[in-house]
Amino acid sequence: MSIELTCYGTEDCEPWGVFAHGHVDPALITVEAINVALDAGGFETIDHADIEHLWMARDEEDAGEDGMFPWHWCQADTEGAVAITGIKF
Repeated sequence: MSIELTCYGTEDCEPWGVFAHGHVDPALITVEAINVALDAGGFETIDHADIEHLWMARDEEDAGEDGMFPWHWCQADTEGAVAITGIKF
């Protein structure tokens, strides 16, 4: 089974997170798959990853100078929280 991963970066061109949308079995997300996403995003690959169930929320008011970075890590009970599974940097 293949899980589609998304890779987001920061304004400083550093990786921010690699994740699957929704809470999936963390065992389905491999370091190799994470590295494919990182490489596609132009980031350095990693040797190890602790896959977690996480949440992120969108905040347009804190989206950076050009408005391209509206996401931030949050708790499950945050208004507008989106469930994801992956790693954060």
